[in-house]
Amino acid sequence: AVDIVDRIVLAVKPQQIVLIGDQCDFASLSRFVKNLPPSKQENLMDEVAYYRKRVADRDKLAREVKADVSWTMGNHEARLHKYLELAAPQAFELFEDALSFKNLLGVPSEWNVYPYGEGFWVGEKDSLWITHGHLTALTAPRRYIQTYGHSGMSGHTHRAGVTYSSTRIRTDGWWEIGHLSDERVLPKAAPVNNWQQAAAVVTYSTSSPRFNVEMINIVDGEALFRGKRY
Repeated sequence: AVDIVDRIVLAVKPQQIVLIGDQCDFASLSRFVKNLPPSKQENLMDEVAYYRKRVADRDKLAREVKADVSWTMGNHEARLHKYLELAAPQAFELFEDALSFKNLLGVPSEWNVYPYGEGFWVGEKDSLWITHGHLTALTAPRRYIQTYGHSGMSGHTHRAGVTYSSTRIRTDGWWEIGHLSDERVLPKAAPVNNWQQAAAVVTYSTSSPRFNVEMINIVDGEALFRGKRY
């Protein structure tokens, strides 16, 4: 799935690449790790090395297409902060002051990184809000519209889709853009995970709140986008 999106990025050459969170898992620090067999449990140092490579790969791609990069942290990235804050408060202060998440993973200084729970506008204000998200229910998109009062895009649920809501004044939409993980190694949250591999391309106006979202749905290792098969 990542390879498919990379090829589309090379074709589209966007001005900005957005990583919408959970780029890192930090499974070794998760409270769920105890439910996994030893062969599936991660080593923290191995995880960090792997994520540093992923960051370097994203940076190489962004430089190739001359795109800015924005990263909205997800709850999985926040596992590291949460673990240190609860288990070793003094180490947490050292991490915040001297080490930092960006240094740990080799995040380029020019990247825009937003802590978990924060986000940013694409285009004009009150247009499209990008954030990782925190709700998991099937009603999450509608609840986001009701809470924020505007359109937006999030990840977190691993689902792909859009919900619209109209009033007499305006129409808003909230997009969930799935995930790009390898489904063969994902844990089972249910007998069948209701998750979809997907991404999105957003075209927006710099002079008005207008924008358009093109979903990239990846099914069985393939995607059709703008008439081309990937």
